[in-house]
Amino acid sequence: MKREAALPSSASSRQATGHPLQDPRADPKDHIIRTHGRDAAGDLAFVALNLGLWAADAALFRPYWAPGPRALPNVRALLAFDLVRACRHCFWKLQIGTGIFTAPTAAFVALFNFATATAKLWLAARAGPGVPPEVMRAVLGLATAVFAAGSAIETGSELQRRAFKATAPGGLYTGGLFGAARNINYGGYVLWRLGMSLATCSPWALFFPAWHAWDFGARAVPMLEKYMQARYQGQWERYKEATPYRIFPGVW
Repeated sequence: MKREAALPSSASSRQATGHPLQDPRADPKDHIIRTHGRDAAGDLAFVALNLGLWAADAALFRPYWAPGPRALPNVRALLAFDLVRACRHCFWKLQIGTGIFTAPTAAFVALFNFATATAKLWLAARAGPGVPPEVMRAVLGLATAVFAAGSAIETGSELQRRAFKATAPGGLYTGGLFGAARNINYGGYVLWRLGMSLATCSPWALFFPAWHAWDFGARAVPMLEKYMQARYQGQWERYKEATPYRIFPGVW
């Protein structure tokens, strides 16, 4: 799990719009971190826990990926996906995200990712032996494509926005991938989570991306867009008209 991308603080919002905004943290359903800055202890904890907990999973499931009679291609692929995920999240925290992560926040996010990854690895270890090799190859090929596409969309869109924010602090970014959907980084997040779930070869694992899609549609995106409406007002309305899709271009 990654906290939603940070947005300008309510203080900068008042300066930009001239209208006070309700404190976004007043609603317990709002998980966006809008306080900008760095917490060295939190950043260190985030990196150490993400990589350390991945290593713990690798050790725990070693019989299912290391050479040997119980080795399974889907477990090996899933561990590789999760290592990419962990490294990408560390890059996001250190180079893209601007919200302050305290050590407790970093621990919560890292443990959430560890719990979901461990559950998927367990499902993969149970499902793998019953999957014919040709089916396994096809499913892992699809999973790799979906995971790679989602990772590229999420990180790529946020890098584009970071470059824009460096030249126009506080501005509304509507170009690049964000010209296809207003919250396309959320769409990328759902896709790479789907890729990891497909790699398990277990239909039960599809619960995870389905839950994230539901949460984004029912809670996170509506709350974010309410804030953006108050923050950017007419500019946001024009953006919505020009870019009608919220998460997936042409679909949603």
